[in-house]
Amino acid sequence: MELIILTGTSRGLGEAFAQQLLAPNRHIICISRHKNMKLIALASEAGVKLDNLEFDLTATEHIDALTARIFAKVKLSELTAAYLINNAGTLHPMAPLNKCDSESIDQNIKINLIAPMLLTTNFIKWAEKSPIDKRVLNISSGAGKKPYHGWSAYCTAKAGLDHFTRCAAMEQSEAQHPVRLASVSPGVIDTGMQEQIRQTSAENFKQVQRFIDLKQSGDLLTAEAAASRLIELLMRDDFGQEPVVL
Repeated sequence: MELIILTGTSRGLGEAFAQQLLAPNRHIICISRHKNMKLIALASEAGVKLDNLEFDLTATEHIDALTARIFAKVKLSELTAAYLINNAGTLHPMAPLNKCDSESIDQNIKINLIAPMLLTTNFIKWAEKSPIDKRVLNISSGAGKKPYHGWSAYCTAKAGLDHFTRCAAMEQSEAQHPVRLASVSPGVIDTGMQEQIRQTSAENFKQVQRFIDLKQSGDLLTAEAAASRLIELLMRDDFGQEPVVL
């Protein structure tokens, strides 16, 4: 049995991930603010074990308790592999810093950086003595490599996620039963997040026209295509050899 823990499955890329990962030999645990009844129904029809835990990832003080609930649902000794996919993310706030409030910046960093760090840390601790295949896929962004006007929180969080992955991978290279990690920028995907970007004023996000043009020209990846590429990468034999993948 393979265990797959996946965050941000309410819609978009996370939902596409979960749909494509459904298989009889897997136990999929989804973490999202709201249950995805479509996924629950699909899993039931396919005879796949799926749990959908409702959790707000801004509540980082409760992530230890969340992971305890997750790991209580499985027996590590019965698993052949365990994967964690940190997919949940938010762009808000999208505005210059002088227009941002402290709470929204705090929530952005919690969702995009602190929550993946804590989930990964607990995953490594839980599975460190097991010789099974263990992998962590962190969904990053090109915004972690270059600055965007109005995206200071998001850019900072994704840059931090990339460097956290580098550090964790370096540590795990010395472990007896290492976890393999990679932080991957999936490209520009046609999701609700992109709709949010296109509705932002040029005053708050100077590059908004670029994203409008990408949509109009049909150059956005579908969530399904992006999920397929990322799953292929996750399952490759050389996964984790490069901790940050552009």
